[in-house]
Amino acid sequence: GYRTSRSPRRYAQLWDLEVFGGMVEFGIWDFSYAGGTFEVAFLASETFYSREYLCKSKWTRSAPTTVQIDWVQFGNYTLEVAADGKTMSGSVTGQPGEWRKAVFKRALTEQEVQHCQTAVDSYVPHVHGPGCGH
Repeated sequence: GYRTSRSPRRYAQLWDLEVFGGMVEFGIWDFSYAGGTFEVAFLASETFYSREYLCKSKWTRSAPTTVQIDWVQFGNYTLEVAADGKTMSGSVTGQPGEWRKAVFKRALTEQEVQHCQTAVDSYVPHVHGPGCGH
């Protein structure tokens, strides 16, 4: 029979991507801008996760090779996915001078997916008030 060197889980993840459109790797990406680089995660649920800038953010595909990120209070971003599916470049939506780049690092474990999803789903914004201490 047909054999593959890919694990069954990885193969299923790639198959799901092909059904979706075949371009974006779900997992951890290095997200860069003029001020530095930090990790983000693109989840299959269209959840967008960042530990440093956590909020109820989402990503969507607006065209076959275009990803849009709704990062709520941190802005909206439009990125073009390269043919290899492992790099993206773009900017703050409508502001090409405010560049952003992303490079795929690795897939997520099931536990990491659950952690990221739960963190975004249960996020409650901090409201400044008399008892918050700053």
